[in-house]
Amino acid sequence: MGKALLVLLFAVTEVPCNAAEVLSIGDGDTLTVTEGSRREIQVRLTRIDAPETSQPPYGITNSTTNIEESSAGWF
Repeated sequence: MGKALLVLLFAVTEVPCNAAEVLSIGDGDTLTVTEGSRREIQVRLTRIDAPETSQPPYGITNSTTNIEESSAGWF
């Protein structure tokens, strides 16, 4: 009975999701996005060990990769 209740709980649980557009990258793990209301929100990607944009030689390259992955649905 407990397992059936648990399965039912997960079957009807809905996670809200909002589409957002990436405006800029502050650092390797910080993005500024805008949602449907055009409000700018700063998002920090947790558990990502990305170099800061000022750290040579890969800061800018990794920031660009993070934006591409975020746009592809990784975040």
